[in-house]
Amino acid sequence: RAAALLRGDFQLHLRGSAPPSVHERVLALAAAGGFRERCFLHPQVEPEELFERTAEHDVGLALERREPLNRDLCITNKILCYPMAGLAVAVTRTRGQTWVMEQAPGMGFLYAPGDVAALARNVQAWMDDPSALREARRAARQAAEEHFCWERQVPVFLGCVERALSQSSS
Repeated sequence: RAAALLRGDFQLHLRGSAPPSVHERVLALAAAGGFRERCFLHPQVEPEELFERTAEHDVGLALERREPLNRDLCITNKILCYPMAGLAVAVTRTRGQTWVMEQAPGMGFLYAPGDVAALARNVQAWMDDPSALREARRAARQAAEEHFCWERQVPVFLGCVERALSQSSS
């Protein structure tokens, strides 16, 4: 629905597994929105191919719901995968995803789940100002290297494990 509000040249690429009924619904929405010929549905790829396929694009969509509670709290792989591939991110405002964006606010934008106009407005701003999109992509890559990489998180993770083990043995 947001893509139907965009002006200018764009493509929408979606990757993953979904039932045929979902594919049909997406393609029907794209046709109704006037961009069916620019909407591409791709199958899942093997993990070792994922970053290469992801890096072919400009913006990653990390679109989640606030319900059930675990979806509101979780941090999905995609919100961390996109920056590693150098993509700017369009992110729904859930508690988990808001936390990620607070760590690196320049890598994209947050918007309320279901606010199609806000999603379109923010993506359109990048389409209208390619330098702003380049800057968001640069910030995303920097965030991946400085904040969200395993090498930086190992000490944090091990500290949590050590605290948990010391508390359980007390």
